[in-house]
Amino acid sequence: MKKLTISFLFILAAVSVKAQNKIEIGLVAGGGYLNTITSENEFKLTNSFSVNGGLYVLKPVFNRQFVESGLRYNFRKTAIDEMFLQVDMDLNSLELPINYGWKLNNNIVVKAGLSGAWLLTKNIEREKFEMNAQLGAGYDLNWVKIFLNYQHGINKSDFMYKRDNRGLFIKYRRSVIMFDVNIPIFR
Repeated sequence: MKKLTISFLFILAAVSVKAQNKIEIGLVAGGGYLNTITSENEFKLTNSFSVNGGLYVLKPVFNRQFVESGLRYNFRKTAIDEMFLQVDMDLNSLELPINYGWKLNNNIVVKAGLSGAWLLTKNIEREKFEMNAQLGAGYDLNWVKIFLNYQHGINKSDFMYKRDNRGLFIKYRRSVIMFDVNIPIFR
């Protein structure tokens, strides 16, 4: 958690070094559909809906191009529902996305980048950092930005999920389709 906070503060300082009047800071909130791909387990995690919220920082770099980062909390519930095993799980995470974006005209925006996520659930041991590629398209109304994003796992996350006296080794890769709303607070 300390490394995550230091990384976020470093990114915030790096994008605000030159022209502080052009930096944009705002709130982001949204929801999505989580699909987990578990090809190496003998069981499958159920697909589920997720919600997220956090802060974003946007810095213009060239004409109609920008770098965007932020910090968001993802609330995701899933389950294993097989004949021999029923387990409800939280896959909540803290995410640090880094995107490069283009404004195609005054309103249409596309962005692509990478996102790192750390699982926060207390029942998880031996967790592995998740790395995701992401792509998004959106519409900028100046007072609000609406995005449709897709994330796909680059690496497979493997962890031990402990419940009572039992442990369950899980290896999965996730993909998420998200609908996000960005509200600028400071420009």
